[in-house]
Amino acid sequence: MNWQSVMVRIWLPFLMVALLLLYFLAVYVPALQKSTLERFYLSKLQTVALTVDNVVGYGLETYDFRFISAALNDLDSVPLLDRMGYFTFDQDTLEVRYLGETRFGLRDLLRDDVTPDNLEALTGFAHPTLDGYFTNNRLGGVNVSEFLSLMDGALLATNSILEVDGIVYQSFVTGSKEKFEDELLGLRQPFIVLQIFLLVGAISLFYYLAFHISRPLLEIAGVANEMRDGNYDVHIEEVSALNEMGILTQALGQLRDDLHVKRQENDELTNEMESKIVQRTEELEQALQAKDEFLSTMSHEIRTPLHALIAIGDMLKANEDHGRREELVHSLNTSSKQLLALINDILDFSKISAGKLDLHLEPVPMQAFFDELVAPFKVMSNADVEFVTVWPEGFSETTVMVDGMRLSQILHNLLSNAFKFTETGEVVLAVRLREGQRAQEVRLEVQVLDTGVGIERHNLDLILNAFTQENSSISRKFGGTGLGLSIVNRLLTVMGSQLQIESTVGEGSMFGFELTLEKAAHPQPSALSEASEIPTTLGGLRLLYVEDMAPNRFVMKAMVKPWDVTLDMAESGIEALKLVHDNTYDLLLMDIQMPDMDGVETLAQIRAQQGASWDIHVVAFTAHAQDLDVAKYKAEGFTDVLTKPVGPEALRTFLHQFVVNKSVGKG
Repeated sequence: MNWQSVMVRIWLPFLMVALLLLYFLAVYVPALQKSTLERFYLSKLQTVALTVDNVVGYGLETYDFRFISAALNDLDSVPLLDRMGYFTFDQDTLEVRYLGETRFGLRDLLRDDVTPDNLEALTGFAHPTLDGYFTNNRLGGVNVSEFLSLMDGALLATNSILEVDGIVYQSFVTGSKEKFEDELLGLRQPFIVLQIFLLVGAISLFYYLAFHISRPLLEIAGVANEMRDGNYDVHIEEVSALNEMGILTQALGQLRDDLHVKRQENDELTNEMESKIVQRTEELEQALQAKDEFLSTMSHEIRTPLHALIAIGDMLKANEDHGRREELVHSLNTSSKQLLALINDILDFSKISAGKLDLHLEPVPMQAFFDELVAPFKVMSNADVEFVTVWPEGFSETTVMVDGMRLSQILHNLLSNAFKFTETGEVVLAVRLREGQRAQEVRLEVQVLDTGVGIERHNLDLILNAFTQENSSISRKFGGTGLGLSIVNRLLTVMGSQLQIESTVGEGSMFGFELTLEKAAHPQPSALSEASEIPTTLGGLRLLYVEDMAPNRFVMKAMVKPWDVTLDMAESGIEALKLVHDNTYDLLLMDIQMPDMDGVETLAQIRAQQGASWDIHVVAFTAHAQDLDVAKYKAEGFTDVLTKPVGPEALRTFLHQFVVNKSVGKG
């Protein structure tokens, strides 16, 4: 549908209404003019008729008919007055007595459309012509009112005068139709001009609305539809006839340009998003593949030590000759520590990913720290792989503030990887100390070099992802979960550093990092350190162990047996309440997760039972190892937290420290 047809559809009803209004004005207003003019002149004629009435009445009373004639002649100059006079009517005839200067008869007073049939209805007899009914200006058998019904009443005014000697007299005046029509035409001429002006105005308004408002609006609507369909190159015709339309057109053009720019930006953004989606999809597919490989590898890594643990346990239980018992025990110990290390890696990775890893800074002597670190790796080295350590000058005199456990974890992972992927050659641990920017700072530079298999250049970033190794054959040949380097990289990030990697396939790799650390003052001998150097035995220590798991109670009993420790054990919190009530203990080891009443509630019940003066140390002995858990248990009133699993040496060290602290406190 083009704009012309739309404009016709919109504005044609308006034009029709305008024409109907003009038609109404052309028909109704002239009729209104005529009726108004008639009422106006009838009022005038009524005044003249009243005058005639008075003149005739006065003349009849004085029987001076000449006076009537003279008086009526003076009234002949009244505007629009055509005829005047008075009727006389007796029992038989109707007669006009006076009609101004000109002698008219009754025949001349009839309307033009009166026929012989009309007079026949009045007189009661028939005659073929109108003149046949009149004799000497008289009409027989018709009264005044009947005759008046045949006269033109538009410009006629009458008055009853009186009755004298049986004759009824009635005056009348008639207006001039010619003069009335002339005046009516003079009244209508301005209105006809007004009608023509209104008609031209209506047509002009229709043209103006159609071509200066509707057409631009329809063109704007068409442009809007084109823009809605995505065509932002559509042409917009400039409009200057109306300022508002010009502003609207300019605004629409600006909107079109803005939308065109936005569409280009959206297209670019869409292409970028599609590219990112494709990239993320590929990364997701790689992550899913890595997850599947990780699950397969993790299953292998977990099942391998579990296999050794279960098999050795069954062999020891059978008490059969399976070779050297010491070798079985050593394998059992190695497999359990391997499984624990794997679990710790997974927990550490989860903690770092959740942002819940906190560094615990403490004074760490560098020489002692690195000597303890490399000791197990010197045992791992063999004739095919040489382990070389390079220390800087003044190493033994340097103590820094660092989280020793996390730094040891980083170096342990790097050295383990180096030995794992190096079959021949050497593994080098090189340490350098440099001055920091401030006097109290030192820069620790560490490099681990090996002559192993090396890494492809395009895989250097890939191996830092969690659960990812360079390729699946690596895990099949060398084992591992792919968490080690990811944990190292994230720990270094937390410590304000980053892992540096250089590698050549077939020649070896270098893993290094740099840490800026605060120097620590050399620790002064304290009462605690002096006391710790005094040989201490655990004999006489009375210990209560609260644990619902029977195997754990058995292990605890076996671990403390060589130390001459008095050990009581409770299977539940309720039993612990009874033992504490009946006995005195030096230390309580309390499991947390127990049925019926957990460790936290058990401690609260014991303190309520024993009163405020009871000050025995209670240690939470639990597998909940998160920092939030440790803080929670200490807030609940536990003296310390010992995290499972704990081997004999770790337990003995803990108990030894407790005895030392107790001795120092007494001193």
